[in-house]
Amino acid sequence: MIVLLALALLAASLRLSSWICRLLLGAAILAAAAHLAFEGARWQMVPVYTVLACWGGGALGLRISPLRAWAQARGSWFAWTARAGAAGLLLTAGVAAYLFPMFQLPEPSGPYAIGTRTFDLVDANRLEPHTVEPFDHRELMVRVWYPAQPARRARPVSYMDDADRLGPAIAKGYGLPFPFVFSHLKAIPSHAYPDAPISARRATYPVLVFSHGRDVYGAANTVLMEEMASRGYVVVGVDHAYGSTATVFSDGRIARFVAGVYEATGRRAPPSAHRIAVMERAQRAIVGFDVPEIRAAVAELDRGDPQALALNHYGLAIWSADQRFVIDQLERWQSGGAGGLFAGRLDLSRLGVFGMSFGGSATVETCALDSRCKAGLDLDGFTSLLLDLPPPAQPFLYASGGEQNLNLAQADRALGPAYWMKVGTSKHGDFTDLPMVTRLWRLVGLSGSIAPRRMLALTNDYVGAFFDKHLMGVPEPLLDGPSAQYPEVRLRVQRPAAPAP
Repeated sequence: MIVLLALALLAASLRLSSWICRLLLGAAILAAAAHLAFEGARWQMVPVYTVLACWGGGALGLRISPLRAWAQARGSWFAWTARAGAAGLLLTAGVAAYLFPMFQLPEPSGPYAIGTRTFDLVDANRLEPHTVEPFDHRELMVRVWYPAQPARRARPVSYMDDADRLGPAIAKGYGLPFPFVFSHLKAIPSHAYPDAPISARRATYPVLVFSHGRDVYGAANTVLMEEMASRGYVVVGVDHAYGSTATVFSDGRIARFVAGVYEATGRRAPPSAHRIAVMERAQRAIVGFDVPEIRAAVAELDRGDPQALALNHYGLAIWSADQRFVIDQLERWQSGGAGGLFAGRLDLSRLGVFGMSFGGSATVETCALDSRCKAGLDLDGFTSLLLDLPPPAQPFLYASGGEQNLNLAQADRALGPAYWMKVGTSKHGDFTDLPMVTRLWRLVGLSGSIAPRRMLALTNDYVGAFFDKHLMGVPEPLLDGPSAQYPEVRLRVQRPAAPAP
């Protein structure tokens, strides 16, 4: 549509035959009608709608003699001003569509259709640590994706079905001046059907509990959640209220990120020359592969910022408790809670926990403290506090972006089977859907050179291979060593030593 209008504008500027202009304008109007009928209106296209309305209305208006005379009296400057304005609007629409595209979620690769349901859970045994209300109890929104049997004419939920409320909160949290920039996410369909019956193809399904990154919206790993559900897992995504960018509770209340709980706020003294030198040495160490050097660098950094370390300790304790509370709820659901949807259908003897960034660090803590975790996976999360925990005995996979190798220090001390993978062309933000949601992610340096869909496929395959191997017992050659399919991945495999005879 933008291209057709741009061509029509060019034809008018070059004074080509009027029938060419009319043909291109007519094609653009038909394209706009099809777009509105099948996709619906979206904010990125408002400048295009304006150009179409003004051009089409102007073309009709010029058939009226007084209006035609008025336009002719103003000479060619009027036409050129109108064309320049139209060009500016089309350029604005093109930039908006580029930065905030209408995208399609990648098709899940597994054999199962996907159902989804959300739950508002309250932990009566914990007070809410993020608010000052004395009787607030910890409350979490949880979304479950699971193998399903959707009705024949069921419609999937949207990527962000509460975008009207959540979108403005996310935009504000990310410092974007326009509250509507994520509103189009409500028009993007997912592959999950609401409240569909759980699939009868198997008696029970293994379970995965997932935690998002700090100050990221809860659905930021929807592609991965759908992939794992399509493979035959019940996937429970925890939205850590006040630790995510924004959470919308079932009654419409919005809980926004509370920065003071997780990071130092206010003015801080600039680092000294010694501190800058320490940070530079640490940066050189953490991009290398020498584990003792990484540990020493991290310890030196921590000594210089005890406040950040204390906040990390406090925040991780909250999130790990959230994960363990959700596992408690799964046991209740298995016994008939949650309306009976999952009664008797959860195989909690095959329960995995995984997370991205801060959620990945919380996963390490949870699996160290709770034997119900049978396999854990950490997507680019690390804090030195994890090195104070007992070494994980469960199978673990640690994934790193190309910026640092910090969690290599954690993988190196594992007692059980451990995998450490590094995606050299990625950055931290690439372990989410966000590089696909907005190209701003790359422009501000949070995404690497790897194509978003390539990264999503890579993450799906490695996460799926890890849990398939260690929860389902399926051989997975992808985890045996370097892969010709993914040459950008560096993989280290650490197997536990054989017991002494």
